[in-house]
Amino acid sequence: MNAWKAVVTLLLVGVALGVGVGFLIGWGIWPVEFYDTDPVDLKEEHKEEYVVLVSASYALNGDLDQAKDRLAKLEEEDIAQVVADLAQRYLERGEDSTVTHNLVMLADALGSSTEAMLAYVATATPTLAPTFTPTATETATRTPTETPTAVPTSTPVPPTPTHTPRPPTPTLTSVPPTNTPEPPASTNTPTATSGPAGGCPGRPDPVILDIDRNRRDWGWLQSHFGVPRSYLMAYASDCPGGVVYSVVELAQYTDVTLRATVQDRYGAPKPGVQVAFFGFEPYVDTPGGCCGRKPLAHVEVTNERGEATYSMGPGSAYWPDQGQKGYHAVWVMDGIASDCVDGLGWIGLTFHEHLNVTFREISQ
Repeated sequence: MNAWKAVVTLLLVGVALGVGVGFLIGWGIWPVEFYDTDPVDLKEEHKEEYVVLVSASYALNGDLDQAKDRLAKLEEEDIAQVVADLAQRYLERGEDSTVTHNLVMLADALGSSTEAMLAYVATATPTLAPTFTPTATETATRTPTETPTAVPTSTPVPPTPTHTPRPPTPTLTSVPPTNTPEPPASTNTPTATSGPAGGCPGRPDPVILDIDRNRRDWGWLQSHFGVPRSYLMAYASDCPGGVVYSVVELAQYTDVTLRATVQDRYGAPKPGVQVAFFGFEPYVDTPGGCCGRKPLAHVEVTNERGEATYSMGPGSAYWPDQGQKGYHAVWVMDGIASDCVDGLGWIGLTFHEHLNVTFREISQ
């Protein structure tokens, strides 16, 4: 009997030692290491970091489809709201401005931004480093004697396959217009200029706003964005039926989204209206588009706020100080003649400074 007890005791001691040694090896000496973990399996704080990284990538390349694919891996029921909630928390806590800005812009692109977020983006004036660094080759190509073209010759990174720039039309590759330059920006408080021509008398001249929503004039716009009025604005030549979509506002913003807002004759948003963005593929036929300048363009439909958006990428950058003009253009496609704004894009080595456009239905 005593011998049996001794055997049992030894067995128990052996099991205990085995378990102890197993824990020591498995948790201390050779712990388990996980590789290629799916985002859905991450802890909550790591999921938050994942969303932040996705927003940073979107801020760099403007590829919304890629951002959506990456966010889908979190398997959230309403990922747009998740991003919006995270952006709101960062906004309220006063987190790093670059990270907050990236999250707000991703939430806006997903259609879940709030007025507070958009106000933050509109009033923020980042003084941070650019989101990319040009290579030595790019620096070499940006010389003062460079012949300006509409397509930036110093594109830092080629666009992704879904955003491959199409060759510019002949009118874009020609030497910039030799019209008389606009007068330099006034040092006084700008006032409205005379109304535009174009066969539709009575149309208002666009209001020009800087990042702080201060009113500016055409001289300031040309000196800052490097595009003369004669090239930037293509006015509809006539008003069939006495109606035209007229540009009523050009506003400076800092984000990767080129935004066009469409209003009815009373200034209310017009949802469900097609807006054409000349830029990268995919294209549709736009005969006569942009007052005859663009035969092909990318088309989006305005949301309930009357807004249509287009995500700009690295190929959208241009350098006004080198005589370059932006690659993009925007106009309304609603069966009504529309003004067109050309030479758009974001200024290189800035926090995506560009112009957003507001169109209004004007009746004569």
